[in-house]
Amino acid sequence: MAQITRSNKWRNSISIKNQFQDETTPELITQLCSSLVKQLNKIKAREENGNLTDDGIYYVVDELDRIIDNFDFLCKINDGTISKNDFHLYEYAPHKLEEWFNGYMDELYNLAGERVITKDNVLEKFIWIG
Repeated sequence: MAQITRSNKWRNSISIKNQFQDETTPELITQLCSSLVKQLNKIKAREENGNLTDDGIYYVVDELDRIIDNFDFLCKINDGTISKNDFHLYEYAPHKLEEWFNGYMDELYNLAGERVITKDNVLEKFIWIG
């Protein structure tokens, strides 16, 4: 087996922290989710055709799909695209959006902090969130 080189290079980056405000409103959550969906979809497309090992591609694309779906869901339920009544969201309340958003951000941070391995046996950090 070839030797693995550990790199401190970040493969991808997301710019989101500059969009946060002092008060978390439903409108801000929609804005943040929309921004994250766009940026994560770009990363996903890049990684689908990138130089990760086959297992690495499968893993990150699967995780990105799940996280993108979560942020997209929040965006759609918050902007009314998905009706709260149609969804039968018995516990829906505006404060739940912030709770869900924070939970999905935790999932994103967990994925972002992982290291992935390239076909050239280089172990890289996955996503810088700034």
